[in-house]
Amino acid sequence: MDAVSGFWLRLRNRLRFGLATQEILDRLARIGIMIYPYFLVEERIVPSPEAGAAGENLQIRPLRAEEAASIASIPERPRDESKISELMHGATCVAVIENDAVLAYSWFTRHRVWSFAGTDAFCELPPNWAYLFDLYVRPGARGRRLANYLRRRVYQMLAAQGVTHCCSISLAFNRSTRRFKRKLGAAEMELRLLLRLKPLPGLDVRLWRKPWPLKTPVVHVAYRAAQPVS
Repeated sequence: MDAVSGFWLRLRNRLRFGLATQEILDRLARIGIMIYPYFLVEERIVPSPEAGAAGENLQIRPLRAEEAASIASIPERPRDESKISELMHGATCVAVIENDAVLAYSWFTRHRVWSFAGTDAFCELPPNWAYLFDLYVRPGARGRRLANYLRRRVYQMLAAQGVTHCCSISLAFNRSTRRFKRKLGAAEMELRLLLRLKPLPGLDVRLWRKPWPLKTPVVHVAYRAAQPVS
């Protein structure tokens, strides 16, 4: 896929899923102007007898640090392998694999919420909580309900560790992600706004919140660059 066709495919999908405003904000971010309204979401882990089987040949498991290349080398979403490997020492990456190829993946950590899915500590997590971030399904695997399958299997893994609640981030203009989480029973607990003019640090400001256990700051100085979230 060349750059032009890739651009039009991205634009078409963004318009289809109500992400035109998000596309504008992403383009501003690429020139150093970050304006990202987002929600902190509470996802409760409830017993689920069926994780939404998505195929007989699928394998789902946490990846090891030495498998960082399997995430970093995905053509549709290339990443720096050394940074992925480093991230794997502080968080867990769970992947859906078919015929030795990663079709989807998601991350979680048990210790703290990271600012806008980066590695800048935002707030500590209670003992029975986890932070979920960066759920990604490759374009060729979409339509197989892998996002639902992966999320519910991650819930099962976390439940086995005694986790009862999860926190995640949803961009305010990403209606598809917000709808996906609502179907899982999630609730939007805080609305926040990240503002940053590179190379200066960003300001992450709380606009409103509902009562919940996470002790988030009203204003947080974000030193790390924002990364994609879901």
